[in-house]
Amino acid sequence: MSDKIMHCSKTLSGVTKLLPAYCFVKTHRSYVVNLHYVKSYSSDTVYLSNGEAAYLSKNYQKSFRTSYMNFLEKNYVRL
Repeated sequence: MSDKIMHCSKTLSGVTKLLPAYCFVKTHRSYVVNLHYVKSYSSDTVYLSNGEAAYLSKNYQKSFRTSYMNFLEKNYVRL
């Protein structure tokens, strides 16, 4: 959320399960990103279109890359 703070009693894993898996991906045990807003990424950081950055841990690199490539492929076909 770009300008709001939301408090929730669920864990991050619990919230992640409620989000659509095709566009929300964990990059770290403390971060979930919306793939619609990914501008670029490096080996340890995901850069978002709003100027923010999220850490990309080694444990999530492979799943992030796979999810991001699938997301780009599906959205490219729709264009």
